[in-house]
Amino acid sequence: MGLRGFQKQSEETARMKGTFRKDRYVKKDKKIDGLEYLESIPKPSESLNEDGKRYWNNTLNHLIKNGFLIAKIDLFAFEQLCYKYQLLIEFTKEMNEKGQTYVNKAGKVRISPYVKMYSETLKAYLSMSRMFGLTPSSRENLHSKPEESEEDLFMLFHL
Repeated sequence: MGLRGFQKQSEETARMKGTFRKDRYVKKDKKIDGLEYLESIPKPSESLNEDGKRYWNNTLNHLIKNGFLIAKIDLFAFEQLCYKYQLLIEFTKEMNEKGQTYVNKAGKVRISPYVKMYSETLKAYLSMSRMFGLTPSSRENLHSKPEESEEDLFMLFHL
């Protein structure tokens, strides 16, 4: 089901339409509403493997560089997003090695458990990625001043 109700437009869109009002947009300050926002990339958790750590560094770098407001309190949720990403990589490797189907003892072709785990993890990953503006539709709802270049997006998703 899609998003309901009025969808807040970005600051840039409002400026282009001539409907921009300063009081409707959050400024990028170190503290807003008592929350402290990241200005640099913290060290990734030791619970993440190399894929998860690389995703942590590249994605946080991209978000901070492009003005997205990530609070320190959000880091646990972001760590979980990185964990989901690393699981997707692991499940993809397993499916590539063992295949997406197998033959059981009765001789019937069955779908590999990795396919189901991949699918469930992908749903959770996409759901969590919306919180951080990592999907096209979710970027409009986040407080940011995006100035993305094609090279930055290429580097983000081609870890």
